[in-house]
Amino acid sequence: MLPEANIFVYRNNETTIGFLGELDGYIAGLFVDMNYRNQGVGSRLINYLKQINDKLTLSVYVDNINAVNFYENKDFIIDSVGMDTETDSKEYHMIWENNYRAYGYPRITMVLRKSGICVGSKRILRLMREMEIHSLMNRRFKKPGTHVDHSQRPNLIKHQPNARIWRADITYLELRPGTWVYLSSIYEPKVHQVLAFKIGRQMEATLVVETINQALECHQKPQYFHSDMGSQYTSNEVETLLERHQISHSYSKQGYPYDNGPIEAFHSLLKREFAFQTTFSNFEDLVIRTSN
Repeated sequence: MLPEANIFVYRNNETTIGFLGELDGYIAGLFVDMNYRNQGVGSRLINYLKQINDKLTLSVYVDNINAVNFYENKDFIIDSVGMDTETDSKEYHMIWENNYRAYGYPRITMVLRKSGICVGSKRILRLMREMEIHSLMNRRFKKPGTHVDHSQRPNLIKHQPNARIWRADITYLELRPGTWVYLSSIYEPKVHQVLAFKIGRQMEATLVVETINQALECHQKPQYFHSDMGSQYTSNEVETLLERHQISHSYSKQGYPYDNGPIEAFHSLLKREFAFQTTFSNFEDLVIRTSN
């Protein structure tokens, strides 16, 4: 523990809500009462430290909880201490195991913070190295190609940041070496949600039509439906369905997957953190486990 603090922060001149304890000229401890967090107390203490030290290690202690809340600043070396290393290591290892051993320290940090546990990513990285665990590397493979039958069609959403948009894409899932199935998904960026998906053995327009119909059954139709220029999306079946529902079809530029970045990123994450790490017994097993 730190020696008696030499700087106090008061509320109404009577209640101690935070203080700094100094070990030497380079290390200081920041204490903020649980009831007064997120009110700028820590920031004011940080600013004081910045004035009296060019660079120091800031250790943040919080009583009765395993993790710590701290304030990062580019002029400070952040070293969150005072935690139970053995308990933390077990918790990080469990998160790693439960997520197909695909999570690295940034994703584990995000999971913990979503649970209300604020801890430095550098601490997680250090403990993962001590446990000799890391995110599994992506498997590289040569996937089947797509075919484009038409010349470039317009990108209608490029200058429509506030429009309601459904983004659609088809990706490949490897059932077994050399055998592929196809995942068709519809994603709405505004709500960060996959609205519908279908998995099929063939990459056909029917798969896209079924996915659109599934989304329309449960969700209000969008202004725009955005996809790439693949033959499934430019097919008469898909265009007719969208016209019937008065949905404008917008297209990514050929060779520019970044135009449909949000759903491309989702599919990449799904494959990296689930599909690549999973062995499926058959097609039905793949469908059930992907759905879950």
